Formats: sequence, structure tokens, C-alpha cells
Amino acid sequence: MTLFARRVSEFRICVQEAFLSLLPVALLSSIIIVLINGLNIFLPNQYLIPDTLLVEAGKIPALIYPLALTAALSYYLSGFFEVDRVSGVLLALTTYLMAQQLVGNGAQETSFNASLTVMILPILMLRIFATMSRLLRSVARQYAQGAVFQPVTLIVPLTLTTLIGAALIYPLYHLVEALTQGIAYVLNAIPGTLGVAIWSTLAHLIWFVGFHGTNVMSMITGGDLQSDIIPGLTWQKFLEVFIGMGGVGSVLGLALAILLTAKDRYMRAVAYLGLPFALFNISEVLIFGIPIILNRVLLIPFLLAPIVNFTIAYGVLKLGIFEFGGASVPWVAPVGLNGYLLTGSSYMVLFQLFLLATTTAIYAPFVCRYSRTQSSTELREALRAKLHLGDAIGSDYSQKFYGAQSFILRSHRETRQVVEDLRRSDLVLHYQPKLDLRANTCTSVEALLRIQMQDGTVEGPYFLDTLEKAGFSVILDRWVCDRVLEDMSRADTLGSDLTFSINLNPESFADSEFVDYLIQKFASKNVVFEIIERGFIGGSGITKNIKKLLAAGIRLSVDDFGAGYSNLGRLTTLPVDEIKIDKSLLAKVDTQKGRKLYETVTGLCRDLGYRVVAEGVETRSEFEFTKTCGVTEIQGWYIAGALPLSEALAFARTPAPSSTSAETAQLV
Repeated sequence: MTLFARRVSEFRICVQEAFLSLLPVALLSSIIIVLINGLNIFLPNQYLIPDTLLVEAGKIPALIYPLALTAALSYYLSGFFEVDRVSGVLLALTTYLMAQQLVGNGAQETSFNASLTVMILPILMLRIFATMSRLLRSVARQYAQGAVFQPVTLIVPLTLTTLIGAALIYPLYHLVEALTQGIAYVLNAIPGTLGVAIWSTLAHLIWFVGFHGTNVMSMITGGDLQSDIIPGLTWQKFLEVFIGMGGVGSVLGLALAILLTAKDRYMRAVAYLGLPFALFNISEVLIFGIPIILNRVLLIPFLLAPIVNFTIAYGVLKLGIFEFGGASVPWVAPVGLNGYLLTGSSYMVLFQLFLLATTTAIYAPFVCRYSRTQSSTELREALRAKLHLGDAIGSDYSQKFYGAQSFILRSHRETRQVVEDLRRSDLVLHYQPKLDLRANTCTSVEALLRIQMQDGTVEGPYFLDTLEKAGFSVILDRWVCDRVLEDMSRADTLGSDLTFSINLNPESFADSEFVDYLIQKFASKNVVFEIIERGFIGGSGITKNIKKLLAAGIRLSVDDFGAGYSNLGRLTTLPVDEIKIDKSLLAKVDTQKGRKLYETVTGLCRDLGYRVVAEGVETRSEFEFTKTCGVTEIQGWYIAGALPLSEALAFARTPAPSSTSAETAQLV
């Protein structure tokens, strides 16, 4: 992917994230719309709620949305342009309010120009702000220091950009006005049915980039959809009843397609959430939640479904099969009910259901494709094949990218890149020796994951965090355990009695099938499984599985003790033989308090009967200090780096040297 293509992709994701963050606003607006229309339809307003109050309440979504969108877009695009987010949001809101004051004269103009301001001006201003900030930072470093630096590099460009934004509002407004007048002239010149079809398609395209396409097209063209397509049915009502089934894009069919075909949990959750609103032809929850906005996969059905419905419905109605009495039917009336109220015919209900089924069929293959791209299943299978695990990883490992969809958008791309890297490379295990101070020799090693690139170089596991977030921890841990078993067998044939340590993710301890595998394969082996402390508080499932491991005689060790989750009180109940002191504590021993803390922690663990391993020992002074603390084993670059199995076994057979050079150690 070229740099330009990558930046375009990142920009698209930022915009999608902005609209995703507006899902609560869309949900609130949808609830307000349903309530207000329900009151208008079913309650005698003159006795309960004044009409003016309902009218004013109906304006709430229109007032909230532009401001919320401005804030959301500016927040995420500030990250894209690498500027201060607070300043970016402040700049965008200031620009929006100025534009509202200067060009927001009429109701339609206010809404229309606010929409333009939300999309165009903040992006333009943030780009200018980012450029000016970088230029001024380079200048300020030469002439301004200390307390003066921040105002110069933040306040000055922010002020100048705001002034530029104010100056650009009128030129931009008139430029847009000229463009929209040209578009309106062309569209209004297209007669009848073709003109309405183009109008509807353009409205959907505008929805696709995040704006209320119906309102925007009405404001641009000033088009009147109140003329009759056939006696008793206006074009506007035709679009509402036959094209907007569930709202724009016939998204009721999208919701049904998701529930029928998609396996991705997030998509199904959004479909369940949006379905009640889609029944009342309110589509924002689905449009923002999936999201449809800037979604390249769903663009085709989002445009195709309305076009197909338009064509079929227009052809059938022109045959004169149905008669319309001109009844007044609210746009929120559900599919089937609206058609029945307009015609009084049950056949119309069947016809609408046919159109809905057609829409669902159009969306279904695209939903399947998009669901696969949003699910980790495909990548999990690729990784499993690469690691030659066959069917050993069962359905319990079918982790999904659920949670925030904004995380999905980014993490899926990162995960796919990592899996592709692994496909082109090889995973290998290296082993870092641990020096037993009592025996003055290496008696155990820790298995560490490495990746061997195509050019033969070996790199550290940069991919672990990404794959763990994607739910692939169990797959990696299974592969590591399989390789350790093979290497233990090789070590046994060479007469080695080394203890092998394996660091496992807490998710692996939570998986009952994986724990059964560990018991079956390692119960009689000289092995220690390491788990970080928070793994012991991961719920009843982990606790139960840890008890199973202990009952099978498998030893456990607490890894990285002191790295942020430590609870000294838990030392009295931890079901382990060994505690590894995190290197972050050792890094503080150059101070008196740091030395005292390390001595106290190691002494406490030793007095409670634990074997104590000092991690991250990189210098001779650290080596000598940890020896005085009474630790059992020492691990770190000073002793040895992570070595291939053959070198680790050779190291273990060699008596411990009096000193070791950290610079000659291999990658840890």
C-alpha cells in the first residue's frame, strides 16, 4: 500500500470513527422522533401537550446533530492531522458558530450551511492549523524557550487559523452556492420519473458520506415531490412507502440480512438495536452503527436496493393494479401498515413484503462479505494453518472482534497485516537461561517467542499485543506448548534435566479445553507455567482451571510481580511455587527507597516460602545487588540473552562465569 493510499484509508477510518461516536446521538434522536410522532398520531395533543411544544421538541435532533458531528469529526481528525485534540475541537466549533452567524439566515440555509461547515471547514481549518503549528514549532525552537514555547506553538496558530476560517466562510459559502445552483439547474431540467430516480440516488450518495441526503437534496434543488405519480399517490409518498423501507437505503432489509446471514457479534448487536427503529423507517442507528457511512463493501447494495425497488414498484403501480385514496399516512408508519392505509388492500401488504424480501436478498451476499472482514475467524484460520495446528483449536477459540466498532476498524487491519507477516516468516522459540544461585549453574530456561524473517534475521514478538487484542492468544500459546514439548524431548535425549518455563496468557487459563490439554501433555514434565498476577483474579473459570492444574501436579509461577497489578495481601493465598520480580522494580534500585523496596519485596516473598526470580538483570551492579537480596534465580541479559535451544543447552552445561557482558547478549 502506497503512502497516499494508507493516508486515505486512515482518513476514511477517522471519519467512520467520528460517525460511530455519534451512535448515542442517533439513538436519542430516533427515540425523540418516535415519541413525538406517536404523540401526534395517538394522543389528543390539544388536551395533553401543546402543539408548539411538540414542534419545538421535534427540532431537538436537528439542533444536536450538527454540533455533535462538528465535535466528533474535529476530535478524530485532530488525531489524523497530529494536532492537539482540545485545540482542534475548539477551532472547529468556533468556525461552525461563526458560519452559523454569518450565513445561517433562513431555516433551510441554516441547516444546509451548518452541514457544509461541519464537513468542509473543520477539515480545512485543521489542515491549516496542523501546517501552521509545525512551521511555528520549528521557528519557536530557535527563539522561544520554556514558558514562552507553548503559547507560541499553540495559541498563535490557533488564533491565526480562526481568523483565516472567518475570512473563508463567505467565499466558501458563495462557491458552494454556485455549485448547488448548477446542480439544481441540471436536475430540475430532467423530467418526470428519471429526474426523481436521479434525485433519490443522489440523496443516498449524500447519506453515504454522512449527511441527511433527503434534506440536502430538497434544499439544493428546491424540488417539489408533491406531484402525483398516479392518482392519490405523490412522489414523496412513493419514496417513503416503496423506497424507504426501514428508512434510507431500505435498511430494514439490511437489518434482516444481518440477522439471517451475519455471524459477527457486533453487527448482529447493532441490527437488534436498530431493528425497532427501522420498523418505523428511522435508519440512523443502522447507518451510524454498522457503519454504512464510507463503507465500500455496503455501498453497492445501499444504492442498488432502492433502485431495484424503485423500478419494480413503479412498473407495478403503472399497471393500475392498486388504487390510492389519498389518505394521510405518517412517514413513520411501518412497512405493510402504510401500504394498507393508502390502499385498503391486503395485496399491497404482500407486495411490500415481496419488495422487502428482494431488498434482503440484495444485501445478503454483501453482508456476508463484510461480516467476514469484520470477524477474526478468517484470520484465525489463516494463523492456525500457518502454525500447523489442524483441528486442535476448537470452536471455543472462535474469538470475535466485538466491543467498540472503532476498535474493530483499526485492529482488524493491524491483525491482518500481522498475520500476513507471519505467513511470510517463521515463528521460532528461543530460550533465556536462568542462573540458580545455589547451584551456581543454569537449571531452568524460559521459552520466548521470536519471528524469523525471510532474510534470516530474528526479531522480537512485536506482534503479540495485536494478536492478543484480536483474541488469538490461545492459538499462540498452543503453538508454543507444542514446540516446547518437542524441544523438551530433544533435551531429554541429550541428558538435560532443565526445567522449562512457559509464559501463558490469562485467556489460555480460562479455556477449559486448553487446560485439559496442558494436564494431558505436561502433568509428568519438568515444566513451570507462568501467569501474570491479574490472571489469578480473572473470574471463577480461571480459578477452577488453576485448581485443576495444581491437582495434576503442575507448577505455576507469578510473572512480572510488581508491574502494576500487585497486591501484597494476595501473597498469602497465591497457589504458586515461584514469584518473578518484575524488572521495573530493579530499575529503581539506584535510589535508597528503590533499593529498600526491592529488598523488602524479595525478602517478603522468600519468607513466605516462594522461590524468587530476579528478572531483567542487565549489569554487574544489578547482579551483585540481587544476590544480596537472597533471590533464588537470576534472569536477564547479564546472564544470557534468549538463545536457540542448542545454544541454551550448551550454556546450561557451562559453569557460571564470574562476569558477563550485557553487550554480547542476544535479543531478549
